[in-house]
Amino acid sequence: MELVSDAQTLALYARDASPFEVRPSAVARVGDTAEVAECMTAGFPVTARAGGSSVAGQCLGSGLIVDTSDLGGVELDGDSVWAGAGVVLDSLNESLAASGVMIGPDVTSSQWACVGGLVGTNACGSRSLRFGRFGDALLEAEVVRADGSVSALSRSAPAWPELQAVLDGLGREVAAAWPAQHRGFGGYALDAFAARGDPLSLVPGSEGTLCVVTRARLAVVPRPASRVVSRAEFGSLRAALDVAPSCAAAGASAVEVLDSHLTGGAPVLLVEHLDDPDGPSRLPRGFSALSPEDGEAAWAMRREALKRLESRGTTAVALFEDPAVAPERAGAFGDDLLALLERHGFDAVVYGHAAAGCLHVRPLVRGDEPKLAARLLAALDEVAGLTAAYDGAITGEHGWGLARSHLVARAMGAELYERCVAVKRAWDPEGVLNPGRIVDGGYSPPCQPKCFEPRSQ
Repeated sequence: MELVSDAQTLALYARDASPFEVRPSAVARVGDTAEVAECMTAGFPVTARAGGSSVAGQCLGSGLIVDTSDLGGVELDGDSVWAGAGVVLDSLNESLAASGVMIGPDVTSSQWACVGGLVGTNACGSRSLRFGRFGDALLEAEVVRADGSVSALSRSAPAWPELQAVLDGLGREVAAAWPAQHRGFGGYALDAFAARGDPLSLVPGSEGTLCVVTRARLAVVPRPASRVVSRAEFGSLRAALDVAPSCAAAGASAVEVLDSHLTGGAPVLLVEHLDDPDGPSRLPRGFSALSPEDGEAAWAMRREALKRLESRGTTAVALFEDPAVAPERAGAFGDDLLALLERHGFDAVVYGHAAAGCLHVRPLVRGDEPKLAARLLAALDEVAGLTAAYDGAITGEHGWGLARSHLVARAMGAELYERCVAVKRAWDPEGVLNPGRIVDGGYSPPCQPKCFEPRSQ
């Protein structure tokens, strides 16, 4: 283990891909599970981190940062693969390519996002319509608990008594309050826990607040044999979003929207079909199947979208990054959301997972705007209320983090929030792991958004 606390290193670990800055007390660069366990006795709050790709501030902390980047290793075993927490998703898929398989869930940040963080945020991406989330792919995990113990979790492992007590009546509460859509609440997957009852079901999306994942066994899927990307332009963002559900019904693996800020012209839907050459023929009128080269170029534009905005001198702030509603309501929600932001004086870029009802919405700001952080936080509060009015989730993909944990109780309601508190106490009674995320959240002066530097991620 390497323990460092020089000013340059602490400044580096004080930032991630979010608009926040939190200076840690020290950084531990660990090389194995035993060294992770040793960190639990350091007397500091512990926050795990690898790639630093969090856009909600999950991997920032004022205590001890445990850098798991060196926890490597990839072992393919039939229809699953064991991977260390520090393995980068692109590298993992490259190592699997020769065997004709891959990890199904994908993310735009795949070139630096690591397995531990992907599990911790229950990440997904453009192809969640087909492959789901990392929680769907997670079969087993080796984890370190807050007391330093190492546990092997699987879908068949039973809950311990304190955690089992959380299950009583949980199914009814989830059925009554959980958003009935593809992208539900982030954080503790109470819906999965109610259905399965095993501790592993709570790890995806837990943002490092319950345990530190050191290795994970993930299901693999066959690599697609063919891929067709189709494209259509629309007269408005609303028109594009209204068409997206029918594209999903046509068997699309992904349906992505890009607004006029990103295209430089009309809003666009990009629709992907995997292993389905006839898929484009089932799409609504107006779509054109692209050549393989043009399809790759269109998808690259989607992946690199925000860099185009930064080149114009504006910052697209990730604060209310990923609200999600039922896909058939996304068009009306998008109209209301943009009107809300306009009332607060913000223009915003909208893109993302149209057929999943999960929109990436980022205000476009400049660092010299007066009272910028206060205005953004006021807008966030109203966005949370608007999302609730649409029976949606304020975060459908990227989690609560520093950005939104203060809204969990309001979003979930008192009963489900108290279940989340009970889950946290059952795993981490002393609150050692990543405090202030999901439960007991709120802003403090070191955690106010630092929205002034363009982010390359």
